[in-house]
Amino acid sequence: MTKLWKTEITWLDKLLPDGYPTPGSTLVSGPGGSGKPLISLLFSAAWLNAGGRVAFFLTSTDRQYTERVLNLFGYNIGKHRGRFVFIDFDPQIEGVEQVSDDHIKANLLDPRAWDESLKMMERLDKGNGMDDLITSAAINLFFFSKTYADQIHAYLKDMLSAPGNLTIHMTINSDVFKPKARQLEETVDNLFMTRMEQPMRLFMQIRRMKGVSFVPDEIQVPLAKNTLMEIKQEAERGRRDLIPTISRL
Repeated sequence: MTKLWKTEITWLDKLLPDGYPTPGSTLVSGPGGSGKPLISLLFSAAWLNAGGRVAFFLTSTDRQYTERVLNLFGYNIGKHRGRFVFIDFDPQIEGVEQVSDDHIKANLLDPRAWDESLKMMERLDKGNGMDDLITSAAINLFFFSKTYADQIHAYLKDMLSAPGNLTIHMTINSDVFKPKARQLEETVDNLFMTRMEQPMRLFMQIRRMKGVSFVPDEIQVPLAKNTLMEIKQEAERGRRDLIPTISRL
């Protein structure tokens, strides 16, 4: 059954006067460097604050970076310990490796590693009855793999088209692998688009929502220039390191 949730993110709730529908799937799409992961991170922090559980599937960044960004936004993820798990993308291992109680590594090119990672959610504290949230940025990185691209694309397409009792929030670079990106945009329940203007101004527009009214106007996301710059540079470093490795697999 669909529930409507107020995120307590002022600018986002203004665009969704009836609330955010959960469970369901959301894709944030836009060109490279357009601030897409920030939208998902803010959403994830609000989810934790509301008592939900989150699985952070990390692609081009790591746990330390994620926690630092959330701190910049004023969220202390430490107070939610027991209700989140970090999954680091490591294309050079097989399957899944445990790092700590709330941290694992997984070769996310392989759908079986996603299934194994999601089992970690069962070990988390129950929370307050909200659906579980899965978040992942830059899922287009997986499509650089010659071996796994089609397989992981099909898996993600199935997940986004039929999220079941999960709430899913992912981001994709619309500049690369355009046919694959377009298929996911068409499949997902809710579609957001972002773009960046100089000097470092982030804009977002809701293109589609399933079953609820929304404001279709493009808005400027109220984030400071220095915050956007730091996050952009970190994400670009991660992509430079990963793409050559993935392309060999």
